[in-house]
Amino acid sequence: MPGLKQLPDGHRLSRRRRVDLADLAGDPFIIFPRTIGPNLYDSIIGACHAAGFAPSISMESPQISSAANLVSAEFGVAVVPSSMRQVQVEAVSYHELQGKPLATGIALIHRQRERSPAVTNFVRIVRQYRAAARRSSGQ
Repeated sequence: MPGLKQLPDGHRLSRRRRVDLADLAGDPFIIFPRTIGPNLYDSIIGACHAAGFAPSISMESPQISSAANLVSAEFGVAVVPSSMRQVQVEAVSYHELQGKPLATGIALIHRQRERSPAVTNFVRIVRQYRAAARRSSGQ
C-alpha cells in the first residue's frame, strides 16, 4: 500500500524519515493513470484532499514502478506502495507518510479445481490472513 513517499535527493524534506502529506501541497506530483489501479489512485487523491489540498499532477507515470525514475529526474514527488522501496534508483529517497496509513484492496484469483499443493496452501494462508484481518478490524 502507499505508505511511502518518493523524493528527489535535493528535496527540502529529503532528510526527514517521515513526511506529512500536507507538507507536499506545493510540490508537483507524479502519479500513474487511474486505469492501472483505480482504488490505489483514488486512495492517493483522497489522502491529498484529506490533507487539505488537490495535488498538482505534473506527469503520469506509465506504471507504478516507473515513478522512481521520474522522481530521480526531478519531475516531482510520488506516493507509492511500501513494496516499491525495493526499487532502488539513484538520487531517490523513500519516506514514510505520517498519519493514518493509506489502504487499498487486493484480489486473489486462482483456478477453483487447482490441486497443486503450493497453490492450495497459498490460498488457504491468504484466506486465514483475511479472516484474521477482518476480526481485528471488527468487520
